[in-house]
Amino acid sequence: MTSEVDMAHEKIIARYRGLWKIEESFRVIKSDLDGRPVYVRKDDRIAGHFLVCFIALLLCRILEMKIGGEYSSRRIQKSLRNATCRKLAKGFYSLNKQDEVFRAIEEAFGVNLNYSELRVEELKYKKKELLHNIKK
Repeated sequence: MTSEVDMAHEKIIARYRGLWKIEESFRVIKSDLDGRPVYVRKDDRIAGHFLVCFIALLLCRILEMKIGGEYSSRRIQKSLRNATCRKLAKGFYSLNKQDEVFRAIEEAFGVNLNYSELRVEELKYKKKELLHNIKK
């Protein structure tokens, strides 16, 4: 049943089929992005919380599209969460725990972040290079 009596049947069906993406987005916000439960009480804090959740969802969707829709937002989040940078010695760092999703993100943005030993200066340069590639 629908209230859209003047709309063509094909359009109604197409819209109905598109609802799953909206529902899936709310599921991602509630479960993957910890949109619920909300631990704040003031209206402006609640609005801020959901704004951050929606921005995070937007970034997830952009990453999904950028890497061809091959990986879910949950899988992308897990990959980014597992990627680490650890200090080896004074001024040296290692970027590790990167998987195939992380590699797809690197390829999509035209950067390589697979470094076993990197100086702080090189790390700062790589950050600038990455930001420059994102702005393209």
